[in-house]
Amino acid sequence: MNGELRRNLRPARQGDPLPRSAAAICAAVFLAAAAGLTPRLFAGPLEFPILFTQIPPGTAAEGEPPSTGGMLRARYGERGRIVRLDPDGAFRVLTPGFHSACGADVSFDGRRFLFAAKRAASDSWGIFECSVDGGEARQVVGSFGNCYDPVYQSTLYTLQSKEPWYQLMFVSDASGCLNEYGSGLALNLYSAKLDGTGLRRLTFNLSDDMDPAMLVDGRIVFASWWRFSRSRSMARTSCSTPKAAAAACSTCRA
Repeated sequence: MNGELRRNLRPARQGDPLPRSAAAICAAVFLAAAAGLTPRLFAGPLEFPILFTQIPPGTAAEGEPPSTGGMLRARYGERGRIVRLDPDGAFRVLTPGFHSACGADVSFDGRRFLFAAKRAASDSWGIFECSVDGGEARQVVGSFGNCYDPVYQSTLYTLQSKEPWYQLMFVSDASGCLNEYGSGLALNLYSAKLDGTGLRRLTFNLSDDMDPAMLVDGRIVFASWWRFSRSRSMARTSCSTPKAAAAACSTCRA
């Protein structure tokens, strides 16, 4: 870590301006942790509201190790909540009434956000949508295994359609099959319309696909891994399409 960064990571003081963006916050935390320092925040104004997942300290989930022999990050979100931070420093919880919520993804027009949540501890994880100003959340995908990591997609259009429609993409263990490592149910990518209809499976990995993101040209990039021997595993970034489930590539179109 260079000297300039160390100066920027000084302890925050009362009256300091808020961080410029969520990216600055994450960079400060991760870089400080890597250097063995106590995380500090970069100084600078916050121009727009940001949404983030807040996890209470001291929970069992906080100490969970990575899964599948260290190949995948630990699943997070248990007892979490989605919080909005405004430029004036005001915090607002946007997911009251949920036992757990995490993974907010803001819509292209900045008015709504998707998130994974469950209302009770015993519920399965589902996908919900809510206004960025708060209010009642509506369930988009439910009763479909455990669903995580929702992301807004671009429009989809077919020759039989009257007009294009927006979709979302998410991760689910709905296949009900153990992954190759045997550590849990396999995770794959799925898509659906924003009303929850038109569910479609996008990947067919025997292990796990997770953390999807959409590129500006409509393609998808995500983390993927598979186990190829009894004693060794491998991580990669890849995709599979319904037409070519066995083909490996760096991105795919939903």
